[in-house]
Amino acid sequence: MADLRGKIAAGELVPGAKLPNEMELAKSYGVARGTVREAVKALTLMRLFERSTAGTFVTAEAPGHVPDDSLVDITSEDPDCSSLYESRILLEKHVILLACERATEHDLAQIGAALERAERAANRVAALEADLEYHHALAEAAHSPVLRYLYMVTTDAIARAYQTFLPLYTEPNSADWGLANHKEIARAIEQQDSGTAQRIAEESLERAAAWVKDMVRLSSR
Repeated sequence: MADLRGKIAAGELVPGAKLPNEMELAKSYGVARGTVREAVKALTLMRLFERSTAGTFVTAEAPGHVPDDSLVDITSEDPDCSSLYESRILLEKHVILLACERATEHDLAQIGAALERAERAANRVAALEADLEYHHALAEAAHSPVLRYLYMVTTDAIARAYQTFLPLYTEPNSADWGLANHKEIARAIEQQDSGTAQRIAEESLERAAAWVKDMVRLSSR
């Protein structure tokens, strides 16, 4: 993902440019086609690419949406992601506050669609993809372009952490617990109950932060 983002930021991939197909990208990067597929899906959720029957293309707004790797590649300074989650809690609570005030019927429908997709997820990779879609819809519902950008930067960084430690993840019923929390948050936003939604989000993020710390400790043994 980092290389594709870098090419957009450097102007090597301009708006409207068509990506090579999965097979060509996999050969170019020396990875499996499934890896390429998931990377492109994640970047599509971040509005860097758009798909059609003709292929995958760089979006018109991509140059303004591409995260700066100096912000998201912070493992050397924040190995257990403590600072990342501290920042994310602040951002998510404000995103929720604005979403409670500004969300349209379309925004609520998009959040609901992401949650339905999460319910149908057949594996952890699909669940992570649906989770990214949910957070993107939540960020859009705040109707604040700068806040959306910052929120999606932390979303990308957290997704990286989860992808790194996913093979070590053994906590039972974690997907059900996370989805249940997201549903409660969505319900509270629909009811414009920012206090309840913020409380649930903070508790959820604190639990996720504790899990990442545990995974860092396990992986360093």
